[in-house]
Amino acid sequence: MFLSRLTLTLQDYRAFRITDDYSIHRVVYSLFPENADAGRILYADRGMRNAFHTILILSRIRPVCSPETPQHIETKEIEPGFLKHSRYAFEILLNPVRQETRSRKCVPIRGEILQYEWFLEKAAAHGFTLTPEDKARLVIRQMETQKFRQKDRPECSVHHHRVQFSGTLTVSDPELFQKAFEQGIGKARAFGFGMLQLVPVWD
Repeated sequence: MFLSRLTLTLQDYRAFRITDDYSIHRVVYSLFPENADAGRILYADRGMRNAFHTILILSRIRPVCSPETPQHIETKEIEPGFLKHSRYAFEILLNPVRQETRSRKCVPIRGEILQYEWFLEKAAAHGFTLTPEDKARLVIRQMETQKFRQKDRPECSVHHHRVQFSGTLTVSDPELFQKAFEQGIGKARAFGFGMLQLVPVWD
């Protein structure tokens, strides 16, 4: 697995016509072959600071710059032992939704208590848990809804409910946890959701 840091400048915004979240998606995916498995590319938008926009990218293959892509990118291969720790500080942007039984439509989960319960369900299904102390310290931050129109379906407006979760976790099932790290968690992973950003916690 490769972790990359893409830095977009104001010049990049003009050159690559970056105007919304779909533009960010387009720029990230332009760094990979067209036949690349979309499920194997995750990214986390770290936002703008001091006129530089930073995006973290996790992928199975190394991204490649070309004259048609931004040039400011740093890539390193993740060390084999990185996922061998038992505890991590984490941050993840998720799109909390539930599927209605009858309509099969995905509806956003609103309210911090319901989002908290939903996140604990996701944690158990993806190989990690939160201790009672970790649960008490879990930070849930409501973010601005992601809205855009897809290029291939301009008549459809896409809305993703954005909620950031951060805290400390304990690995309960290493195999499931590795899968969650490599493939992401939840819906809308192709649009900047579901990437576990981890820092090992040393005992």
